[in-house]
Amino acid sequence: VLPDFYKYCYGCTLVAQNIAFDYGFLNAIGKKMLYNFDNPQKDTMIMARNKLRGLKNYKLGTICDYLGVSLVGAHRAVNDCLATAKVFLKLV
Repeated sequence: VLPDFYKYCYGCTLVAQNIAFDYGFLNAIGKKMLYNFDNPQKDTMIMARNKLRGLKNYKLGTICDYLGVSLVGAHRAVNDCLATAKVFLKLV
């Protein structure tokens, strides 16, 4: 699926919660398959740290609670993705 994902996100900004974690895997596998993921990146965790000072932590669930974003079924890919997108929109 990596070639399809590469084409899908080519030229786009990648948004994630703690993007360094996911991007590390994506970049490592991409290099092995000769794909260069050099997309611009936005990290909702860093954005929240800069804009929402004083939270007890900056986990996705904590940020969602603070912003009133629903996160049902945390740690499921599609659920975390949708919540991260909603968080991003509230932080920009």
